[in-house]
Amino acid sequence: MHKYGPDGREQFHFNNNTRGTLQYIDPTDPFNLLLFYPELQVVATLDRTMNETAVLELFTAGIFNATAIGLATDNNIWVYDQAAFRLKKVGQNGGVLVQSDNLSALLDAPPMATQLLANNNILYLNCPGQGIYVFDNFGQFHQLLPFPDVQSLQLQDGKLLLYSGLHVRAYNPETLQEQLLRGDINSDVQVRYQGNRIYEKGPDGLVKVYSRTL
Repeated sequence: MHKYGPDGREQFHFNNNTRGTLQYIDPTDPFNLLLFYPELQVVATLDRTMNETAVLELFTAGIFNATAIGLATDNNIWVYDQAAFRLKKVGQNGGVLVQSDNLSALLDAPPMATQLLANNNILYLNCPGQGIYVFDNFGQFHQLLPFPDVQSLQLQDGKLLLYSGLHVRAYNPETLQEQLLRGDINSDVQVRYQGNRIYEKGPDGLVKVYSRTL
């Protein structure tokens, strides 16, 4: 994992090849990066200079099949336990602080989650093929947003950025309005919106940076 400055030069990097594949990075807090290694069910945190600050083995919380993790607003960790079909908030010592009801009993189809994002008192659980499940900060289910095509999502300025194949859309949860930001993305190009910039990684591995306005 590498961190680059605005001038494109590498500032810091982190590497650990003893935990299997690094599947997911939650950069919600740049001073407390969250890394997820699903093969060994391990979560690690890094500071802004990419030094490891903590390691949590999820089995200490009785979790053996986590499929999505996210940083809570109080710096604890939200985990979706696919085996138990429960959303759980886990403390740094491995204790379960909050958990949802059994979602397989509550919903017609239990979530098959791949991504989890927390924003203030709202949690978004992305389940490609199903939609985006919305919970409150106590793990209580509120609604299912009908976006089954979304492969990944991002929170920015109170909006959900929805990445789905060739399209990027912005969805406002308060007004329920949806805006198409991009609809012409080549299948071999990765796109990421961040602030007033757009990052595009092409098949050659080069990243191009563009300015944007909303």
